[in-house]
Amino acid sequence: MEIDALWYIELKNGNENGLNRFMKLYLKPLSFFAYNIVQSKELTEELVVDAFLKVWNYQEKFQSDQHAVRFLYQVTKNACLNAVEKNKHVPPFDYELDNLLIYDDTDIQQQIIYDEFLQQVEKELAKLSEQQRNIFRMSCMQGYSTQEICLLLETTPQVVFNAKSKSIKHLRNVLDKPNNWFGVILFSCYLGN
Repeated sequence: MEIDALWYIELKNGNENGLNRFMKLYLKPLSFFAYNIVQSKELTEELVVDAFLKVWNYQEKFQSDQHAVRFLYQVTKNACLNAVEKNKHVPPFDYELDNLLIYDDTDIQQQIIYDEFLQQVEKELAKLSEQQRNIFRMSCMQGYSTQEICLLLETTPQVVFNAKSKSIKHLRNVLDKPNNWFGVILFSCYLGN
């Protein structure tokens, strides 16, 4: 995981540039993470903004850049779970922010890695044709069968097979670099190939 350490130093010193850099690095992956829980774009935006505000309010308590990132994800996860519970008309669970500062959740770290991997995949998918992108997403990310894709896109199984093969080949070529073992491992686990 590449991290620009300058954001952490600036954030810790109360410089808004640090917060801006931090937001630039984590806004998309955090939004993806939150959306997967709450399934609402508007609510996701609100919860993510609140999470960054909490990071700003607790900036002096962080012991490292990774500590700040874990805190950001944990605060977001808790807010998302509270929002989901609230929509079920159940009183939300009260989380103590000070306890989150020392909480180290491996699930959060795994989610961060997974979100960064998906960002890398999405970046590479943008280089493919629209048809290849759509078929890859439907097949590999959304779990549609070839037959379902054919019905939805009004195409043939051969077109689906070709588009999926080309997109997987492209992703493997990009992710299967000697200096990108991280991408290779995740890509193989992700596709199960």
